[in-house]
Amino acid sequence: MYEYIFYFVIYAFLGWCTEVAYKAVTVGQFVNRGFLNGPVCPIYGFGMVFVIWALTPVTDNAFLLFVGGFVITTLLEWVTGFVLEKLFHAKWWDYSSEPFNIGGYVCLKFSILWALACMLIMNVVHPMIAAVVALVPRLVGKIVLAVSILFLGIDTVITVNTVMKLNKQLEKLTELGAAMRSVADEIGENIFEGVSDINERSERVKALIEEQKERAEEIKETVRERIEKQQEEAERRFEELREAKEETRAEIKARIEKRSEEMTAEIFAKLEAAGKMSKEYEKLEEERHFGYRRLMKAFPDMKHSRDRKSLEKIKSHFNK
Repeated sequence: MYEYIFYFVIYAFLGWCTEVAYKAVTVGQFVNRGFLNGPVCPIYGFGMVFVIWALTPVTDNAFLLFVGGFVITTLLEWVTGFVLEKLFHAKWWDYSSEPFNIGGYVCLKFSILWALACMLIMNVVHPMIAAVVALVPRLVGKIVLAVSILFLGIDTVITVNTVMKLNKQLEKLTELGAAMRSVADEIGENIFEGVSDINERSERVKALIEEQKERAEEIKETVRERIEKQQEEAERRFEELREAKEETRAEIKARIEKRSEEMTAEIFAKLEAAGKMSKEYEKLEEERHFGYRRLMKAFPDMKHSRDRKSLEKIKSHFNK
């Protein structure tokens, strides 16, 4: 067990070195690769421990060593990617653009490369590492391992806390974005309803006026027919209709003005709320945490399964 823990720490460090070197060649700059902050990639450590444990008996058989390395590294990479996505709602690497990939977690090209790397390590690198580990005094080795595991544990706690904080920020950004869209929709609906209400009331006024005109014409006609008998009655009723018309128009006008004032107040209140949410949204977008910056650089292809748009916005701020 002592040796395997030592191998885990060594290969986790060598894996980190490999990732950094790969990025230096492909990107032309230093990128602290790996899930953790420190110079370790635990997936390499776990992978090589499984490879050493399972494939040491078949080191002399190139075919079995290749197949075993292919299967172990592919399974480990798939399980790690799947578990990380389920835990943190993010896909840390994505092979979706590569042919013969499975869910974007693994692909044929890199599985073959990992298998070839296993053959090289088991035949060339590991014998030297095993010899060095054997030379380290047991007490010194235990102290080194204890310190390494302690720092690894602290780093894991810090990184997980950073990722959880990032997830909360992304969730908040998504909620604010949805709330802002909802307010915008409500404002649009209020304007539409208000305009429709005013149009409806205007139509009612026109209809009422037309109705009163028709009734006035009827009265005039009646007056002509019965001018002698009903002249005073007709004038009285005509005056009542005129007063009712003025009263109705004034009442509808007052209602329209009241509704307009209410609608205006509602719109301004929602605009104010939208302004506050917009400021909070921008503040969250521009929050630059060191841990976020490192994760964005380490995993430029990272995709969030729940808050993808919010993650892309944060990425764009760090890439400015």
